[in-house]
Amino acid sequence: GEELYSWQFQMEYEPIIHGLLDDGEGGYIVAGYTELDYRSRYDFMLFKVSTEGEIEWQRIYEDRPRDQKCYALAMMPDEGYMLVGSTGENNFGNEVNVIRTDEEGELIWQEHYGTEFIDIRANEGGYGFVSTDDGNLVIVGETLAVDDIDEVNYNVLMIKIDPDGEVIWMEVIDLGRKERGRSIALTMDGGYLLSGFSSVGRTDIGNPLMIKIDNLGIPVWSYVQETVSSNTNHAHHMSAITHEDRTFSLISGLTSGVRGFPSFMQKFGRDPHGV
Repeated sequence: GEELYSWQFQMEYEPIIHGLLDDGEGGYIVAGYTELDYRSRYDFMLFKVSTEGEIEWQRIYEDRPRDQKCYALAMMPDEGYMLVGSTGENNFGNEVNVIRTDEEGELIWQEHYGTEFIDIRANEGGYGFVSTDDGNLVIVGETLAVDDIDEVNYNVLMIKIDPDGEVIWMEVIDLGRKERGRSIALTMDGGYLLSGFSSVGRTDIGNPLMIKIDNLGIPVWSYVQETVSSNTNHAHHMSAITHEDRTFSLISGLTSGVRGFPSFMQKFGRDPHGV
């Protein structure tokens, strides 16, 4: 726990960081979003930091007049990068936003995804994703259908895409509450473990949620930790982690308490229901 080094960066456009990777050379790849015109419009941002703490390159991916926020970053098998978040032109009508780059951060493609694939107009965003064993990717996030805006009835959104951005399948998971997906991990049986929030009242306060999904995107079981409350406005701080012995952990960076938002962590056996 001793400090090895500390860096501060002087950047023209300051990023809000939501992703960090080891570049394999002792440096780092960093992703997030930044405000270019100071008008509350954001764009995806990616930059590389050397082993000495110097910024080697910086990329900003503009898509005016859309507002783009990046929430997740991953390295691709071909040494490029994938960034996932949301994009939209107003407060309602956001879509999942995905950018694919090469190893230097140069744009290869950008795609927007929404449930128009399954005939539901909605407000959506992507918050996490994972590379699958078949070389594709599965994105997890949330969707709020236009018809449900008065009820604010969020559901978990899952999208499987290939490396070129083509949709393989898309699923909306409705468990009867207000569910919002935030992270995803692979499980030993070829399925997925999702984490997020579940609530029955206010949408900015929810309980930690886990959902076990099979390889086709169909729920197997779900678990809600009702004794803990989390602030969903800081939604990117919820993660589910799978372990080699097939146990798993649920971690929330911000939970509601008397004096603030302490962290929460819980470790489970192979199934929280004892199956």
